[in-house]
Amino acid sequence: MTIRDAILSLPEEVLTAIVSLVSDSCLVNVSQVCRKLNRICSSPLEMRQRCIRLRWWEERHKIEEKKRLPRITDVDWRGLFLYRFRVGLATTHLLDQIIANPANHIINFNHIVDFGYDAKDCLKVHADVSDDEVDDPLARRYHATAAIRYIHRRRALAIWDRVRRVDDVPLEVALLALDLFITTTPEPDVDEYVADIDGLAAAFLAATPKFSSFVETEEKAVTLIKWMWSQGFSGFNGAQMVRYRALKNVFIGLTIRTIRTAIPLTLVAIFCAIARRVGITAHPCAYPGHVLAIVEDPTTGRYQYYDVFRGPDKDPRADRANLLEGLTPDQLKVLAPASVSAMVIRAAQNLISTLQLQPMELLEVNRGYPNICEHSALYAALTAMVVLSVARPSMQVVEHMTRQIPADFPMDVRFLEEELLPRVDVSGRQFLENVCGALRADTLPPVSRRDNPENRSVLHRVGTVFKHRRYDFIGAIFGWTNECRSIEGEGEEWISERVNVENTPRGRNQPFYHVLVDDGTVRYIAEENIQPIRPKNVDALIMLAGKYFKRFDPTEGRFVSNVKVEFPDD
Repeated sequence: MTIRDAILSLPEEVLTAIVSLVSDSCLVNVSQVCRKLNRICSSPLEMRQRCIRLRWWEERHKIEEKKRLPRITDVDWRGLFLYRFRVGLATTHLLDQIIANPANHIINFNHIVDFGYDAKDCLKVHADVSDDEVDDPLARRYHATAAIRYIHRRRALAIWDRVRRVDDVPLEVALLALDLFITTTPEPDVDEYVADIDGLAAAFLAATPKFSSFVETEEKAVTLIKWMWSQGFSGFNGAQMVRYRALKNVFIGLTIRTIRTAIPLTLVAIFCAIARRVGITAHPCAYPGHVLAIVEDPTTGRYQYYDVFRGPDKDPRADRANLLEGLTPDQLKVLAPASVSAMVIRAAQNLISTLQLQPMELLEVNRGYPNICEHSALYAALTAMVVLSVARPSMQVVEHMTRQIPADFPMDVRFLEEELLPRVDVSGRQFLENVCGALRADTLPPVSRRDNPENRSVLHRVGTVFKHRRYDFIGAIFGWTNECRSIEGEGEEWISERVNVENTPRGRNQPFYHVLVDDGTVRYIAEENIQPIRPKNVDALIMLAGKYFKRFDPTEGRFVSNVKVEFPDD
């Protein structure tokens, strides 16, 4: 008896149990062995279980509704499984292409993002790969994470587009789209944050068993606000006010999961979200210089105003008569419920206001708070304003976007083409078309060979870890030039201001190196400041290293290059 015959002779329930343990790719291969195994592998129950194991699905699949259907045969689970299996294969192939070849990056990233959330499970596997699983763990983790973040940004755009067109998006979801720009992991996502708010509503009802018996709307609102204060959702006072402008305070998902003190807009959004879940009709009120909560009395239709920002030991009720003081007749409309788009734009303006602080002041207000990439926060704010503002984007916004996207988010050229380009005036259209054209060209970088006589003086190689001779920071080389040169789009001013070449003893006529630094920045420094080292720990460099390197080789004490197209001899 052959091994195959022995396996096939096993009881069907044993084969079913074995099949349930194999990987998806193995399952597809096993299903092609014979009709019996194909039937077992393709059973509706097995297919349903494999689909349910997958965490993320595009909304069009309505997967949650399908899970609740009473009969398994009401859904083509096999078709869904095979579709997701093919998406996984295609996503892996595209990611391999991105890692292996710098050409067509934008096209390949956009093919992945077209799969949307159906690609996230596969990308998470690549983002979590361990160092001993593949030859290129740093590059694989970096680019898989970049693809996930791109998918998140596209979902944020879809949310804001719906706000703009249909205006039926809950306030908290529209604001959570901002969080999608700054998260660096597959989760938490909007759905996870929404589940957090569901949990807060359930916790409130559990802590207030008599809530359903309350008759007065005011009693319900005050009880909920005071419960929120007891859970840490309150404003700042006294010496704490210095933290008012911290970036974290604008992001409601991050606020829920970390430090819960926040600005009025964020607190009101969380209040309105919980209120809706416990049967209170609440809206934001965009009062000048402040944001209040409006609670609608179902019996009279009158509005009651509450200040969620005040914090414990204070009365949250705001008197309408006092609010009217100082308002002109034209300003009375601010006492009506504010639109969702207006609140998102206001949140974006808060972000921009904080990001305009001086570097040391910005560092101080964010000290001790969750680390947020300033580039991502600015991109979130500018994108929200472009999508949701009625007015045409200003040239200043256009210039900001065209600086940020090529530098940090080149695959987002679709945003420039689909959202920004149709809305700019004639004067900015040609400029923007040129930027998009340059990004779409996606040309290969020039090749720098060691056997070129001009380059023989270049001492250090890509992947070398070094210590700066003057400033002691640690870095890794990912590129070089045989003399000091301005980067594309910059001139001599960049060399004098950013590189400070005149203060180097050997001047500009020496090799210069593009380096990744342990503080997360990228710099361009002179060869005379490079002191190669064999580091014991490179953790501070790992997060961004995947953009340039495949892996770290501890035996050599250097990173393995993934920019061979540009520097083939390193």
